Amino acid sequence: MKYTIAAVLVIALALVLFIPIPQGPLDDGGTRTYNAFTYKIVVWNKLYITVNENGQGTDNCPYQKTSVFWLPNNLKSIDELWEMEIANK
Repeated sequence: MKYTIAAVLVIALALVLFIPIPQGPLDDGGTRTYNAFTYKIVVWNKLYITVNENGQGTDNCPYQKTSVFWLPNNLKSIDELWEMEIANK
């Protein structure tokens, strides 16, 4: 009986920590986030302007990728995560 209660508590804790909750799409082209307590999944669908070697901006380019950000980075705003994402590119 004691082990059954402990097992149920461990499973409940794992569900709370690791099940992501979807958020609505953002206004940047449709980026979606899925938040859990221990990580954040970002499905990037972002339109951004690239700069060519002449310093001129080009048309909106789509950026489509899925990224996972673990604790403590999952607590950052989507703008901070975007800066991290393009720095790694």
